[in-house]
Amino acid sequence: MLFNPSSANYVDIFLTASHENLTDPELTGYFLRLGNTDDEIALYRKDAGNKIIKIIDGLNGLLNKSENKYRLKVTRRSKEEWAIWHDASLSGNAYISGGTGTDSIYLYSKYFGILIRQSTESFHTKHLIDNIDIKPFIPDQQSPAINALSILDKRTLAIQFDETVTILSAINKENYFINNGVGQPMHIKPDSTFSHTFICILDPSFENKQTYEIKVKNIQDLSGNIMADTIISFLFYTPEKGDIVLNEILFNPVGSESDYVEIYNHSLYPINLKGYKLANINSNGGITNTAILFDEDQVIAPGACFVFTDDRQSIMRSFKVNNPHQLFELDKMPSLPNEEGHVILIETEGNIIDALAYQENWHFPLLNQREGVALERISTSRPTQLPDNWMSASKSSGYGTPTEKNSQMNISNASNSVITLNTEIFSPDQDGHEDLLLINYQLPEGGYVLNCMIFDAAGRPIRTLQKNMLCGLAGTFRWDGLDDQMRQLPMGYYIVFTEIFHPTKGKIIKHKKEVVLARQR
Repeated sequence: MLFNPSSANYVDIFLTASHENLTDPELTGYFLRLGNTDDEIALYRKDAGNKIIKIIDGLNGLLNKSENKYRLKVTRRSKEEWAIWHDASLSGNAYISGGTGTDSIYLYSKYFGILIRQSTESFHTKHLIDNIDIKPFIPDQQSPAINALSILDKRTLAIQFDETVTILSAINKENYFINNGVGQPMHIKPDSTFSHTFICILDPSFENKQTYEIKVKNIQDLSGNIMADTIISFLFYTPEKGDIVLNEILFNPVGSESDYVEIYNHSLYPINLKGYKLANINSNGGITNTAILFDEDQVIAPGACFVFTDDRQSIMRSFKVNNPHQLFELDKMPSLPNEEGHVILIETEGNIIDALAYQENWHFPLLNQREGVALERISTSRPTQLPDNWMSASKSSGYGTPTEKNSQMNISNASNSVITLNTEIFSPDQDGHEDLLLINYQLPEGGYVLNCMIFDAAGRPIRTLQKNMLCGLAGTFRWDGLDDQMRQLPMGYYIVFTEIFHPTKGKIIKHKKEVVLARQR
Protein backbone atom coordinates (compact mmCIF):
# COMPACT_ATOMS: atom_id res chain seq x y z
CA MET A 1 0.00 0.00 0.00
CA LEU A 2 1.63 3.24 -1.15
CA PHE A 3 0.02 5.21 1.65
CA ASN A 4 -0.51 5.26 5.40
CA PRO A 5 -3.81 3.43 6.07
CA SER A 6 -6.49 4.71 8.44
CA SER A 7 -9.95 3.81 9.75
CA ALA A 8 -11.37 4.98 6.42
CA ASN A 9 -8.66 3.61 4.11
CA TYR A 10 -7.71 -0.03 4.52
CA VAL A 11 -7.73 -3.45 2.82
CA ASP A 12 -9.66 -6.57 3.86
CA ILE A 13 -8.30 -9.83 2.44
CA PHE A 14 -10.98 -12.51 2.82
CA LEU A 15 -9.18 -15.80 3.30
CA THR A 16 -12.51 -17.61 3.36
CA ALA A 17 -15.91 -16.23 2.38
CA SER A 18 -19.32 -17.84 2.10
CA HIS A 19 -20.55 -15.37 -0.58
CA GLU A 20 -19.07 -13.95 -3.76
CA ASN A 21 -20.24 -10.45 -2.80
CA LEU A 22 -17.82 -9.46 -0.01
CA THR A 23 -20.13 -6.66 1.14
CA ASP A 24 -23.09 -9.04 1.73
CA PRO A 25 -24.23 -8.57 5.36
CA GLU A 26 -24.88 -12.32 5.64
CA LEU A 27 -21.35 -13.30 4.54
CA THR A 28 -19.40 -15.50 6.96
CA GLY A 29 -15.68 -16.29 6.99
CA TYR A 30 -12.27 -14.96 8.00
CA PHE A 31 -10.34 -11.93 6.77
CA LEU A 32 -7.13 -9.98 7.33
CA ARG A 33 -7.53 -6.26 7.82
CA LEU A 34 -4.52 -4.22 6.75
CA GLY A 35 -4.82 -0.82 8.41
CA ASN A 36 -7.65 0.66 10.46
CA THR A 37 -7.11 2.91 13.48
CA ASP A 38 -4.19 0.94 14.96
CA ASP A 39 -2.25 0.65 11.64
CA GLU A 40 -2.01 -3.10 12.16
CA ILE A 41 -2.42 -6.40 10.31
CA ALA A 42 -5.10 -8.29 12.26
CA LEU A 43 -7.23 -11.42 11.70
CA TYR A 44 -11.02 -11.25 12.09
CA ARG A 45 -13.98 -13.62 11.91
CA LYS A 46 -17.13 -12.32 10.24
CA ASP A 47 -20.52 -13.69 11.24
CA ALA A 48 -23.89 -13.10 9.61
CA GLY A 49 -25.38 -9.70 10.34
CA ASN A 50 -22.08 -7.86 9.79
CA LYS A 51 -20.74 -9.00 13.15
CA ILE A 52 -16.92 -9.17 13.29
CA ILE A 53 -14.72 -10.67 16.02
CA LYS A 54 -10.98 -10.07 16.27
CA ILE A 55 -9.00 -13.35 16.53
CA ILE A 56 -5.42 -12.06 16.25
CA ASP A 57 -4.61 -8.53 17.41
CA GLY A 58 -1.69 -7.44 15.22
CA LEU A 59 1.23 -5.20 16.07
CA ASN A 60 0.02 -1.62 16.49
CA GLY A 61 1.80 0.92 14.29
CA LEU A 62 3.19 -1.68 11.88
CA LEU A 63 1.69 0.13 8.88
CA ASN A 64 2.21 3.66 10.19
CA LYS A 65 4.34 4.59 7.17
CA SER A 66 3.77 6.34 3.86
CA GLU A 67 4.71 3.15 2.01
CA ASN A 68 4.00 -0.40 3.23
CA LYS A 69 5.36 -3.42 1.37
CA TYR A 70 5.04 -6.87 2.94
CA ARG A 71 4.87 -10.49 1.98
CA LEU A 72 2.18 -12.03 4.18
CA LYS A 73 1.56 -15.61 5.25
CA VAL A 74 -1.45 -16.88 7.19
CA THR A 75 -1.70 -20.48 8.37
CA ARG A 76 -4.44 -22.49 9.99
CA ARG A 77 -3.49 -25.85 11.46
CA SER A 78 -5.48 -28.48 13.36
CA LYS A 79 -8.62 -26.61 12.23
CA GLU A 80 -8.37 -23.95 14.94
CA GLU A 81 -4.78 -22.68 15.34
CA TRP A 82 -4.22 -19.50 13.31
CA ALA A 83 -0.96 -17.57 12.79
CA ILE A 84 0.04 -14.42 10.89
CA TRP A 85 3.54 -13.82 9.51
CA HIS A 86 4.92 -10.78 7.68
CA ASP A 87 8.19 -10.31 5.79
CA ALA A 88 9.32 -6.75 5.05
CA SER A 89 12.17 -8.00 2.83
CA LEU A 90 9.63 -9.54 0.39
CA SER A 91 12.04 -12.49 0.00
CA GLY A 92 9.93 -15.04 1.87
CA ASN A 93 13.00 -15.83 3.99
CA ALA A 94 12.58 -13.31 6.81
CA TYR A 95 9.10 -13.84 8.21
CA ILE A 96 8.35 -12.35 11.62
CA SER A 97 5.42 -13.52 13.72
CA GLY A 98 2.44 -11.20 13.61
CA GLY A 99 0.54 -13.09 16.30
CA THR A 100 -1.47 -16.28 16.88
CA GLY A 101 -5.03 -17.12 17.82
CA THR A 102 -7.64 -19.90 17.88
CA ASP A 103 -11.00 -20.20 16.15
CA SER A 104 -12.80 -23.09 14.44
CA ILE A 105 -16.30 -21.80 13.71
CA TYR A 106 -16.10 -21.97 9.91
CA LEU A 107 -14.28 -24.95 8.41
CA TYR A 108 -15.30 -24.66 4.76
CA SER A 109 -15.43 -21.89 2.18
CA LYS A 110 -16.34 -21.16 -1.43
CA TYR A 111 -14.57 -17.87 -2.07
CA PHE A 112 -11.35 -15.89 -1.59
CA GLY A 113 -11.42 -12.15 -2.26
CA ILE A 114 -10.04 -8.68 -1.59
CA LEU A 115 -12.12 -5.71 -0.45
CA ILE A 116 -10.55 -2.24 -0.68
CA ARG A 117 -11.94 0.67 1.30
CA GLN A 118 -10.86 4.19 0.28
CA SER A 119 -12.34 7.52 1.30
CA THR A 120 -11.34 9.54 -1.78
CA GLU A 121 -10.17 8.98 -5.34
CA SER A 122 -6.63 10.03 -4.36
CA PHE A 123 -5.95 6.47 -3.13
CA HIS A 124 -6.72 5.00 -6.57
CA THR A 125 -3.79 2.87 -8.02
CA LYS A 126 -1.98 2.85 -4.67
CA HIS A 127 -2.90 -0.75 -3.82
CA LEU A 128 -0.64 -3.43 -5.33
CA ILE A 129 -1.36 -7.08 -4.54
CA ASP A 130 0.19 -10.12 -6.21
CA ASN A 131 1.79 -13.55 -5.68
CA ILE A 132 -1.34 -15.06 -4.14
CA ASP A 133 -0.85 -18.70 -3.23
CA ILE A 134 -3.50 -20.85 -1.50
CA LYS A 135 -2.39 -24.36 -0.61
CA PRO A 136 -2.65 -27.06 2.05
CA PHE A 137 -0.63 -26.27 5.13
CA ILE A 138 2.26 -28.69 5.73
CA PRO A 139 3.63 -28.29 9.26
CA ASP A 140 7.38 -27.74 9.58
CA GLN A 141 8.76 -30.55 11.73
CA GLN A 142 12.42 -30.07 10.77
CA SER A 143 14.66 -28.48 13.38
CA PRO A 144 16.92 -25.64 12.25
CA ALA A 145 20.64 -26.20 11.72
CA ILE A 146 23.73 -24.07 11.17
CA ASN A 147 24.33 -23.63 7.46
CA ALA A 148 27.62 -21.70 7.65
CA LEU A 149 29.97 -20.02 10.12
CA SER A 150 32.20 -17.16 8.94
CA ILE A 151 34.99 -15.37 10.83
CA LEU A 152 34.69 -11.72 9.82
CA ASP A 153 37.52 -10.42 12.01
CA LYS A 154 39.17 -11.13 15.36
CA ARG A 155 36.07 -9.96 17.28
CA THR A 156 33.24 -10.87 14.92
CA LEU A 157 31.55 -14.11 13.85
CA ALA A 158 28.67 -14.57 11.42
CA ILE A 159 26.39 -17.59 11.89
CA GLN A 160 23.93 -18.49 9.16
CA PHE A 161 21.05 -20.88 9.86
CA ASP A 162 19.38 -22.98 7.17
CA GLU A 163 15.95 -21.44 7.78
CA THR A 164 14.29 -18.49 9.47
CA VAL A 165 14.66 -18.66 13.25
CA THR A 166 13.06 -16.57 15.96
CA ILE A 167 14.86 -13.33 16.72
CA LEU A 168 14.58 -13.84 20.47
CA SER A 169 16.30 -17.22 20.45
CA ALA A 170 18.98 -16.13 17.97
CA ILE A 171 20.05 -12.98 19.85
CA ASN A 172 20.06 -14.64 23.28
CA LYS A 173 23.72 -14.60 24.37
CA GLU A 174 23.16 -17.58 26.66
CA ASN A 175 22.59 -19.78 23.58
CA TYR A 176 26.24 -19.39 22.49
CA PHE A 177 29.55 -20.29 24.12
CA ILE A 178 33.11 -20.21 22.72
CA ASN A 179 35.92 -22.02 24.50
CA ASN A 180 39.55 -20.96 25.14
CA GLY A 181 38.60 -17.96 27.22
CA VAL A 182 36.20 -16.21 24.84
CA GLY A 183 32.91 -17.21 26.49
CA GLN A 184 29.53 -15.77 25.50
CA PRO A 185 29.26 -13.09 22.81
CA MET A 186 29.06 -9.53 24.06
CA HIS A 187 26.32 -8.66 21.53
CA ILE A 188 24.31 -10.45 18.81
CA LYS A 189 22.36 -8.77 16.00
CA PRO A 190 20.65 -9.87 12.77
CA ASP A 191 22.67 -9.35 9.61
CA SER A 192 21.09 -6.70 7.39
CA THR A 193 22.37 -8.23 4.14
CA PHE A 194 22.14 -12.02 4.35
CA SER A 195 19.00 -13.90 5.40
CA HIS A 196 18.98 -16.26 8.41
CA THR A 197 22.33 -14.74 9.50
CA PHE A 198 23.33 -13.27 12.87
CA ILE A 199 26.47 -11.34 13.79
CA CYS A 200 28.21 -12.14 17.10
CA ILE A 201 30.43 -9.40 18.59
CA LEU A 202 33.04 -10.86 20.93
CA ASP A 203 35.12 -9.62 23.84
CA PRO A 204 37.85 -10.82 24.33
CA SER A 205 38.97 -11.30 20.73
CA PHE A 206 40.41 -14.37 19.01
CA GLU A 207 44.11 -15.18 19.12
CA ASN A 208 45.86 -15.84 15.83
CA LYS A 209 46.39 -19.47 14.75
CA GLN A 210 44.21 -20.68 17.64
CA THR A 211 41.54 -23.36 17.18
CA TYR A 212 38.19 -22.70 18.87
CA GLU A 213 34.89 -24.46 19.42
CA ILE A 214 31.54 -22.70 19.53
CA LYS A 215 28.50 -24.38 21.08
CA VAL A 216 25.09 -23.21 19.90
CA LYS A 217 21.87 -24.38 21.56
CA ASN A 218 18.16 -23.64 21.99
CA ILE A 219 17.74 -21.93 18.61
CA GLN A 220 14.08 -22.12 17.60
CA ASP A 221 12.43 -21.80 14.19
CA LEU A 222 9.06 -20.17 13.51
CA SER A 223 7.23 -23.47 13.97
CA GLY A 224 8.69 -24.06 17.42
CA ASN A 225 11.25 -26.68 16.40
CA ILE A 226 14.41 -26.42 18.53
CA MET A 227 17.86 -27.02 17.06
CA ALA A 228 19.93 -29.82 18.55
CA ASP A 229 22.97 -28.63 20.52
CA THR A 230 25.67 -28.03 17.92
CA ILE A 231 29.45 -27.70 18.33
CA ILE A 232 31.58 -26.33 15.48
CA SER A 233 35.37 -26.17 15.46
CA PHE A 234 37.16 -23.42 13.55
CA LEU A 235 40.61 -21.92 13.19
CA PHE A 236 41.15 -18.19 13.52
CA TYR A 237 43.84 -17.06 11.15
CA THR A 238 44.98 -13.52 10.39
CA PRO A 239 47.03 -13.28 7.20
CA GLU A 240 50.67 -12.36 7.68
CA LYS A 241 53.17 -10.78 5.35
CA GLY A 242 53.97 -13.26 2.59
CA ASP A 243 50.63 -15.09 2.75
CA ILE A 244 49.14 -13.10 -0.13
CA VAL A 245 51.77 -12.00 -2.67
CA LEU A 246 51.88 -9.96 -5.85
CA ASN A 247 52.35 -12.57 -8.55
CA GLU A 248 52.05 -11.00 -12.01
CA ILE A 249 51.76 -7.47 -13.36
CA LEU A 250 51.02 -5.92 -16.74
CA PHE A 251 52.01 -2.24 -16.68
CA ASN A 252 52.59 -1.58 -20.41
CA PRO A 253 49.55 -2.92 -22.29
CA VAL A 254 49.15 -2.76 -26.06
CA GLY A 255 47.62 0.50 -27.27
CA SER A 256 44.59 1.53 -25.22
CA GLU A 257 44.16 -1.86 -23.54
CA SER A 258 44.26 -2.11 -19.73
CA ASP A 259 46.78 -2.99 -17.03
CA TYR A 260 46.28 -5.84 -14.58
CA VAL A 261 47.70 -7.03 -11.27
CA GLU A 262 47.55 -10.65 -10.10
CA ILE A 263 47.79 -11.79 -6.48
CA TYR A 264 48.44 -15.32 -5.21
CA ASN A 265 47.49 -17.07 -1.94
CA HIS A 266 50.80 -18.55 -0.81
CA SER A 267 49.40 -19.67 2.57
CA LEU A 268 47.77 -22.93 3.63
CA TYR A 269 44.50 -21.19 4.53
CA PRO A 270 41.53 -19.67 2.69
CA ILE A 271 41.72 -15.89 3.14
CA ASN A 272 38.84 -13.41 3.00
CA LEU A 273 39.83 -10.45 0.80
CA LYS A 274 36.98 -8.19 1.87
CA GLY A 275 38.42 -4.72 2.46
CA TYR A 276 41.81 -5.47 0.88
CA LYS A 277 43.23 -2.72 -1.37
CA LEU A 278 45.73 -2.19 -4.15
CA ALA A 279 47.53 1.15 -4.05
CA ASN A 280 50.61 3.19 -5.00
CA ILE A 281 53.32 4.77 -2.88
CA ASN A 282 54.00 8.41 -3.70
CA SER A 283 57.34 10.23 -3.65
CA ASN A 284 56.91 11.08 0.05
CA GLY A 285 56.33 7.44 1.00
CA GLY A 286 52.60 7.93 1.49
CA ILE A 287 49.83 5.68 0.21
CA THR A 288 47.82 6.97 -2.75
CA ASN A 289 45.46 5.78 -5.52
CA THR A 290 43.87 3.09 -3.35
CA ALA A 291 41.44 0.67 -4.99
CA ILE A 292 39.24 -1.56 -2.83
CA LEU A 293 39.21 -5.13 -4.14
CA PHE A 294 35.94 -6.31 -2.56
CA ASP A 295 33.23 -4.62 -0.49
CA GLU A 296 31.74 -8.00 0.43
CA ASP A 297 33.14 -11.36 1.49
CA GLN A 298 35.34 -12.95 -1.18
CA VAL A 299 37.60 -15.83 -0.22
CA ILE A 300 40.73 -16.78 -2.12
CA ALA A 301 41.65 -20.44 -1.73
CA PRO A 302 45.17 -21.68 -0.97
CA GLY A 303 47.17 -21.81 -4.19
CA ALA A 304 44.63 -19.66 -6.08
CA CYS A 305 45.30 -16.41 -7.92
CA PHE A 306 42.97 -13.45 -8.52
CA VAL A 307 43.49 -10.84 -11.23
CA PHE A 308 42.33 -7.21 -11.03
CA THR A 309 41.87 -4.68 -13.83
CA ASP A 310 39.68 -1.71 -14.69
CA ASP A 311 38.51 -3.31 -17.95
CA ARG A 312 37.74 -7.01 -17.78
CA GLN A 313 36.92 -7.33 -21.47
CA SER A 314 40.27 -5.80 -22.39
CA ILE A 315 42.12 -8.59 -20.60
CA MET A 316 39.84 -11.22 -22.15
CA ARG A 317 40.69 -9.80 -25.60
CA SER A 318 44.43 -9.59 -25.03
CA PHE A 319 45.11 -12.90 -23.24
CA LYS A 320 43.83 -16.43 -22.92
CA VAL A 321 41.94 -16.35 -19.61
CA ASN A 322 41.26 -19.94 -18.58
CA ASN A 323 39.63 -19.02 -15.26
CA PRO A 324 37.43 -15.98 -15.97
CA HIS A 325 35.70 -16.32 -12.57
CA GLN A 326 39.05 -15.27 -11.05
CA LEU A 327 39.25 -12.06 -13.11
CA PHE A 328 37.70 -9.03 -11.39
CA GLU A 329 36.97 -5.52 -12.64
CA LEU A 330 37.59 -2.57 -10.32
CA ASP A 331 36.20 0.94 -10.68
CA LYS A 332 39.78 2.19 -10.80
CA MET A 333 43.30 0.80 -10.65
CA PRO A 334 46.48 2.16 -9.08
CA SER A 335 48.73 3.98 -11.51
CA LEU A 336 51.16 1.61 -13.28
CA PRO A 337 53.65 3.68 -15.34
CA ASN A 338 55.44 1.98 -18.22
CA GLU A 339 59.03 2.65 -17.13
CA GLU A 340 58.87 2.04 -13.39
CA GLY A 341 56.40 2.22 -10.53
CA HIS A 342 55.13 0.95 -7.20
CA VAL A 343 52.17 -1.26 -6.35
CA ILE A 344 51.26 -2.42 -2.85
CA LEU A 345 48.68 -4.77 -1.36
CA ILE A 346 47.02 -3.60 1.86
CA GLU A 347 45.05 -5.90 4.16
CA THR A 348 41.83 -5.07 6.01
CA GLU A 349 43.43 -3.36 9.02
CA GLY A 350 45.61 -1.14 6.84
CA ASN A 351 48.89 -3.05 6.99
CA ILE A 352 50.95 -3.49 3.83
CA ILE A 353 51.02 -7.23 3.21
CA ASP A 354 53.14 -7.12 0.02
CA ALA A 355 54.84 -4.44 -2.09
CA LEU A 356 56.62 -4.27 -5.43
CA ALA A 357 58.76 -1.50 -6.95
CA TYR A 358 59.14 -2.69 -10.54
CA GLN A 359 61.28 -1.50 -13.43
CA GLU A 360 60.85 -2.00 -17.15
CA ASN A 361 64.41 -3.35 -17.48
CA TRP A 362 63.38 -6.44 -15.48
CA HIS A 363 61.98 -7.78 -18.76
CA PHE A 364 63.92 -10.34 -20.77
CA PRO A 365 66.65 -8.25 -22.48
CA LEU A 366 66.25 -9.88 -25.90
CA LEU A 367 62.59 -8.97 -26.23
CA ASN A 368 62.00 -6.93 -29.37
CA GLN A 369 58.74 -5.51 -28.01
CA ARG A 370 57.82 -5.09 -24.33
CA GLU A 371 54.37 -3.64 -24.94
CA GLY A 372 51.70 -6.14 -23.93
CA VAL A 373 54.13 -8.39 -22.04
CA ALA A 374 53.45 -9.16 -18.37
CA LEU A 375 56.09 -9.60 -15.67
CA GLU A 376 55.67 -12.90 -13.86
CA ARG A 377 56.95 -13.91 -10.47
CA ILE A 378 59.31 -16.89 -10.66
CA SER A 379 59.01 -18.14 -7.07
CA THR A 380 56.30 -17.33 -4.54
CA SER A 381 58.69 -18.35 -1.74
CA ARG A 382 61.44 -15.86 -2.55
CA PRO A 383 61.17 -12.15 -1.63
CA THR A 384 58.91 -10.03 -3.81
CA GLN A 385 61.38 -7.23 -4.39
CA LEU A 386 64.20 -9.36 -5.84
CA PRO A 387 64.64 -8.32 -9.50
CA ASP A 388 65.84 -11.81 -10.42
CA ASN A 389 62.56 -13.22 -9.05
CA TRP A 390 60.67 -11.70 -12.01
CA MET A 391 60.69 -12.59 -15.68
CA SER A 392 58.79 -11.71 -18.83
CA ALA A 393 55.91 -14.09 -19.50
CA SER A 394 56.72 -16.61 -22.19
CA LYS A 395 55.84 -16.18 -25.84
CA SER A 396 54.09 -19.57 -25.88
CA SER A 397 51.74 -18.42 -23.09
CA GLY A 398 50.71 -15.33 -25.06
CA TYR A 399 53.01 -13.09 -22.97
CA GLY A 400 50.73 -13.30 -19.96
CA THR A 401 48.97 -15.89 -17.79
CA PRO A 402 46.23 -14.04 -15.89
CA THR A 403 44.27 -16.35 -13.52
CA GLU A 404 46.57 -19.38 -13.94
CA LYS A 405 50.05 -20.71 -13.15
CA ASN A 406 52.86 -18.43 -14.27
CA SER A 407 54.67 -19.59 -17.39
CA GLN A 408 57.99 -18.73 -15.73
CA MET A 409 57.33 -20.36 -12.36
CA ASN A 410 60.50 -21.95 -11.05
CA ILE A 411 60.50 -25.73 -11.27
CA SER A 412 61.75 -25.78 -7.67
CA ASN A 413 58.16 -24.86 -6.72
CA ALA A 414 57.09 -28.21 -8.14
CA SER A 415 58.23 -31.66 -7.08
CA ASN A 416 58.61 -35.18 -8.33
CA SER A 417 55.25 -36.10 -6.89
CA VAL A 418 52.25 -36.20 -9.21
CA ILE A 419 48.57 -35.55 -8.54
CA THR A 420 46.33 -36.49 -11.45
CA LEU A 421 42.58 -36.55 -12.03
CA ASN A 422 40.84 -39.19 -14.10
CA THR A 423 38.85 -36.49 -15.90
CA GLU A 424 38.47 -32.72 -16.12
CA ILE A 425 34.67 -33.01 -16.20
CA PHE A 426 32.60 -35.47 -14.17
CA SER A 427 28.85 -35.89 -13.77
CA PRO A 428 27.67 -37.69 -10.60
CA ASP A 429 24.28 -38.63 -12.03
CA GLN A 430 24.57 -42.43 -11.72
CA ASP A 431 24.49 -43.00 -15.46
CA GLY A 432 27.60 -45.16 -15.34
CA HIS A 433 29.78 -42.59 -17.13
CA GLU A 434 32.29 -40.59 -15.06
CA ASP A 435 30.09 -40.62 -11.97
CA LEU A 436 33.11 -40.15 -9.69
CA LEU A 437 36.18 -37.94 -9.73
CA LEU A 438 39.22 -40.12 -9.02
CA ILE A 439 42.23 -38.34 -7.52
CA ASN A 440 45.48 -40.25 -7.98
CA TYR A 441 48.80 -39.57 -6.26
CA GLN A 442 52.30 -40.89 -6.87
CA LEU A 443 55.16 -40.03 -4.49
CA PRO A 444 58.95 -40.43 -4.67
CA GLU A 445 59.07 -42.14 -1.25
CA GLY A 446 56.89 -43.29 1.60
CA GLY A 447 56.06 -41.53 4.84
CA TYR A 448 54.13 -38.58 3.40
CA VAL A 449 50.87 -37.28 4.91
CA LEU A 450 48.12 -35.93 2.63
CA ASN A 451 45.30 -33.41 3.08
CA CYS A 452 42.78 -32.75 0.33
CA MET A 453 39.94 -30.21 0.24
CA ILE A 454 37.42 -29.14 -2.40
CA PHE A 455 36.76 -25.42 -2.88
CA ASP A 456 34.03 -23.83 -4.98
CA ALA A 457 34.75 -21.19 -7.62
CA ALA A 458 34.45 -18.43 -4.98
CA GLY A 459 37.15 -20.07 -2.85
CA ARG A 460 34.84 -21.42 -0.15
CA PRO A 461 35.76 -24.84 1.34
CA ILE A 462 32.87 -27.23 0.75
CA ARG A 463 34.29 -30.75 1.22
CA THR A 464 37.20 -32.27 3.15
CA LEU A 465 38.17 -35.44 1.27
CA GLN A 466 41.26 -36.45 3.22
CA LYS A 467 42.72 -35.24 6.49
CA ASN A 468 46.17 -36.37 7.65
CA MET A 469 46.06 -39.47 5.44
CA LEU A 470 49.26 -41.53 5.61
CA CYS A 471 50.34 -42.18 2.02
CA GLY A 472 52.06 -45.04 0.31
CA LEU A 473 54.04 -44.58 -2.86
CA ALA A 474 50.83 -44.38 -4.89
CA GLY A 475 47.12 -44.40 -4.29
CA THR A 476 43.68 -43.15 -5.28
CA PHE A 477 40.74 -41.57 -3.51
CA ARG A 478 37.50 -40.16 -4.88
CA TRP A 479 34.95 -37.34 -4.78
CA ASP A 480 31.26 -38.05 -5.39
CA GLY A 481 30.13 -34.45 -6.01
CA LEU A 482 28.65 -33.96 -2.51
CA ASP A 483 29.56 -31.42 0.16
CA ASP A 484 30.44 -32.16 3.79
CA GLN A 485 26.74 -32.43 4.65
CA MET A 486 26.24 -35.02 1.88
CA ARG A 487 24.19 -32.59 -0.21
CA GLN A 488 24.33 -32.37 -3.98
CA LEU A 489 26.36 -29.43 -5.25
CA PRO A 490 25.39 -27.27 -8.23
CA MET A 491 27.10 -27.43 -11.59
CA GLY A 492 30.24 -25.34 -11.95
CA TYR A 493 33.98 -25.09 -11.47
CA TYR A 494 35.59 -26.54 -8.35
CA ILE A 495 39.16 -26.61 -7.09
CA VAL A 496 40.85 -29.78 -5.83
CA PHE A 497 43.55 -28.55 -3.43
CA THR A 498 46.04 -31.12 -2.17
CA GLU A 499 48.77 -30.61 0.41
CA ILE A 500 51.36 -33.35 0.95
CA PHE A 501 54.03 -33.09 3.63
CA HIS A 502 56.68 -35.25 5.23
CA PRO A 503 56.49 -35.06 9.06
CA THR A 504 60.20 -35.75 9.65
CA LYS A 505 61.90 -34.31 6.55
CA GLY A 506 59.96 -31.05 6.44
CA LYS A 507 59.02 -31.34 2.79
CA ILE A 508 55.73 -29.72 1.74
CA ILE A 509 54.15 -30.19 -1.68
CA LYS A 510 51.00 -28.38 -2.79
CA HIS A 511 48.84 -29.00 -5.85
CA LYS A 512 45.76 -27.19 -7.17
CA LYS A 513 43.67 -28.61 -9.99
CA GLU A 514 40.41 -27.37 -11.47
CA VAL A 515 37.51 -29.68 -12.29
CA VAL A 516 34.04 -29.13 -13.73
CA LEU A 517 31.03 -30.74 -12.04
CA ALA A 518 28.32 -31.25 -14.66
CA ARG A 519 24.74 -32.43 -14.39
CA GLN A 520 22.03 -33.26 -16.87
CA ARG A 521 19.63 -30.37 -17.40
